[in-house]
Amino acid sequence: MNGEKREVEACGLSTTLSFSARVYAGESASRGAWPWMAMIVKKRYSFVNGEWIQQWSHHCGGSIISERTILSAAHCFDDMSDLKNYRIFLGKWEARLGLGNEQEFEIGEVIKHAEFTTHTFKNDIALIRLRAPIRFSEEVRPVCLPDPTNDITDESYILSGVASCFVLGWGHMEIDVSVILCKYLDLTDSFI
Repeated sequence: MNGEKREVEACGLSTTLSFSARVYAGESASRGAWPWMAMIVKKRYSFVNGEWIQQWSHHCGGSIISERTILSAAHCFDDMSDLKNYRIFLGKWEARLGLGNEQEFEIGEVIKHAEFTTHTFKNDIALIRLRAPIRFSEEVRPVCLPDPTNDITDESYILSGVASCFVLGWGHMEIDVSVILCKYLDLTDSFI
């Protein structure tokens, strides 16, 4: 970067989401509501009409934490023999590919927690290094991370200023529906 300073994109901002709504059973997300959500897809082969076809299908989710790094779960990368079998899509709110302004990325490296255990999922965390930098926009932004100087594992730690807590993921909104959507669940009052 030749010593030049760069402006960091604002984290945790959504141009479409109203944080006043309360959701208990999960809701379908709207376009741009969760701009830090990443979709991880994996190459799969299906036997269709007498022949094998290759297609990308939803595999896992993640969160953008910097212009080249996605935070995800280590179990999502059980087969790391060929990272070309994975892709990252950003700017999506529905799993079907080719619907809008999504960005596609190849994975350069996956760094799993050194003590990740598959049978218990202990330390189930991984960093994904992208081959190219992310182009931030209103629909693609990083998530906010806690201040590294605060010990959030300390029982006395108080989440000051936190208005909401949400869980995001990809899933079906109804049984036997072929459309996979980004979903969220408000856990704001679950910790009180």
